[in-house]
Amino acid sequence: MIRQVKKSVSIALLTALAVSVIAVEPASAATTVIVDPGIRSLPFGGWGTSLAWSANYTGNWTSKDTLADLLYSTTNTDANPSTMFNIARYNIGGGNDPAYVSSMRVGAAVPGYKATSASAYDWTADANQRWWLQAAKSRVPAADFKADAISYSAPYWMTKSGQSTGNTDPSQDNLLNGYEAQFADYLTEVVKHFRDSWGITFRTLNPMNEANSNYWAAGGKQEGMKVSAGAKQIALINATNSALQTKSLTGTTISGLDETSIAMSHSSLDSLDAAAAGAITQFNTHTYSGGDRQGLYQKAAGNGRRLQMSEVTTSSGTHDHSSVSAYLGLASAITTDLKDLAPQEWVYWQALESEAESLAGNGNWGLIHFASDGTQNYWITKKFHVMRQYSNFIRRGYTILANNDAKTITALDPATGKISIIVYNDTASAASYTFDLNKFGTVTGSVQAYRTSSTENRATLSTIALSGKTFTTSLPANSVSTFAVQTTGGTSNLVQNPNFETVAGQNIPGWITWGGDYKGTNIDADYTQAGGMSGGSYEAVHWKATAYNVYTSQDISLPNGTYTLKANVRSSGGQSQARMVAKNYGGAELSVNIPTTSTYTTVTIPSVPVSNGSVQIGFYSVANGGNWIAFDNVSLTPVNLGLNKTIWGSSQWDANYTPAKANDGDSAGTRWNSASGTSAGEWLQIDFGSSTTFNTVVLKEFDTRIASFKISCWNGSAWVDSATGTTIGASKTVTFAPVTGTSVRLLINSATNTPSIYEFEVYNQ
Repeated sequence: MIRQVKKSVSIALLTALAVSVIAVEPASAATTVIVDPGIRSLPFGGWGTSLAWSANYTGNWTSKDTLADLLYSTTNTDANPSTMFNIARYNIGGGNDPAYVSSMRVGAAVPGYKATSASAYDWTADANQRWWLQAAKSRVPAADFKADAISYSAPYWMTKSGQSTGNTDPSQDNLLNGYEAQFADYLTEVVKHFRDSWGITFRTLNPMNEANSNYWAAGGKQEGMKVSAGAKQIALINATNSALQTKSLTGTTISGLDETSIAMSHSSLDSLDAAAAGAITQFNTHTYSGGDRQGLYQKAAGNGRRLQMSEVTTSSGTHDHSSVSAYLGLASAITTDLKDLAPQEWVYWQALESEAESLAGNGNWGLIHFASDGTQNYWITKKFHVMRQYSNFIRRGYTILANNDAKTITALDPATGKISIIVYNDTASAASYTFDLNKFGTVTGSVQAYRTSSTENRATLSTIALSGKTFTTSLPANSVSTFAVQTTGGTSNLVQNPNFETVAGQNIPGWITWGGDYKGTNIDADYTQAGGMSGGSYEAVHWKATAYNVYTSQDISLPNGTYTLKANVRSSGGQSQARMVAKNYGGAELSVNIPTTSTYTTVTIPSVPVSNGSVQIGFYSVANGGNWIAFDNVSLTPVNLGLNKTIWGSSQWDANYTPAKANDGDSAGTRWNSASGTSAGEWLQIDFGSSTTFNTVVLKEFDTRIASFKISCWNGSAWVDSATGTTIGASKTVTFAPVTGTSVRLLINSATNTPSIYEFEVYNQ
């Protein structure tokens, strides 16, 4: 939130940023960005904004639908632009003492629903903000729309100062002593009415905002309420959670804590007890100042909590709707958050901001500025278009991919294989960039390009030609560019960062750490260090000088089927538990103990029958101080149902090229070859030994000889055709509807020479 008490500090800091942006010298050499699909984030949940003040002010405008389209429409063109947000944060107003409302900033006097302790609820209140919430819901597909509720203050008549802007002493709590239950009842009555009467179920409710800060003072210009970390926050969380349960508001859970900075989010979360921390299902943080971003991500993910960057606004330079430093500041803020904090959702504070307030502060907050002089004018700023460079191209369900450049965000749409690359150039000269996509299986078509600069507003540019799996382009000075390109594949191992070949240290990319409790007490007990198998540079380790309990894991989305989990491990021994684990796959937890050995050995969970589209794999230690395990080369691969099963063939070249060479697991050395002079009508048949369900065949051919083929399944009485194909080549994956039978056959209908197959693999995935 923009706080008057901080505004001069904020402007000073961001002005310094603006100066540094303009003064940066151009790089002398081209930058090469390597995109790595092997390290990726949890699925991204989307983008949004807080409604609050701007919605309260503009929700009765004649042009309100146009404004709502700018933020929430899914129709996005140059003529009708939209940020395509899908998340709305609704402010449940406390309502200030009417005697003080006139001194509040534009829109900040959000009406409450209960004027006094004796009053009935007024369900006509806050009509403007409620209109905005319904407008957002009506524009966003139901599966994508998310509404969160938050309170900035209790109603003024529940406060010590008699005002909803804070205590007369900002360092002191303002909720009346013992009023946690009454306040929780008020909030949950509003949540219940929204569900029952207005058709909106809030996903989460947070009863406080930046509550451990000393910003909130009586006579202030906006609502805010001090709730001290520890016992006071615990009491309010527990009261709110209890009220939700008592009223059967099962669709709404607690979010928190919405502290102003990363550092304060850490300290306030650590001050909770286990019950209050356990009630929070979504960790919210603001990023107005820093702290351990990666540690906060691990704290959320390790406890199975969604992490939302729930509020930030950026401003730099003097007031100017086209300010270069303002739009580059936004690009930098988004990039830093997505790369280092890795939130599953990113929410801007006030996408619509008062022009009068921006002029008064000589700043550039917000994406769109609105007049408060009765004219209903509004101005779209450059920041709006920079927001589109990100929010239009990283959609709900995408995953953020790792890359090696601090100014570049890369994201993948797993449904289509399209990747988005967003990069900003904050130098005064053009910069040459090469984007290396060689870690993907294929890269096809041409590169679509879009840009915002001092002269462009998310402009559609000419396409860029690929050179193999790379492309090179020049980024104009002070610009933000987005590139979209089609890819497939990229990793045969479902495990992210399986060999830990990143950098030594904590916060292992691709992996989540649970540090033994909600505080992450032992989060420092896992890390990577120099070492590893097969000439690798690093290995993952569990170790601490004192007793510890730590779990290093990752959740993997994958097709249903049977998989094998393997890893190379070694251990000091002495732990009460040291295990490799597979769980949350649709069955009981599976594990294998890690043996005591100073040299690496392989541990295996041979069969993980995934039935719910996901699995969690991990390494768990409960250990004494000084005990350690190391692990490396982690793999999760589908079980080849035909591996080393009985196999028959129509013919063979000689004893070195028998059918058994086609399902022995050697994809490059041994192979089956049919007899000399044969081509059409040759076949291979694998007998499973029992009834088996499968839906995928992978064929790996020597040379490119086969011109057409057919896959069939023996169902006990007849061969049933499953799929046909033409050429095979080095590797071809053939998928079809699941079939069940005791045998599978590859029939070669035509070939240019004697057919020869390295591997005939069968999967159910």
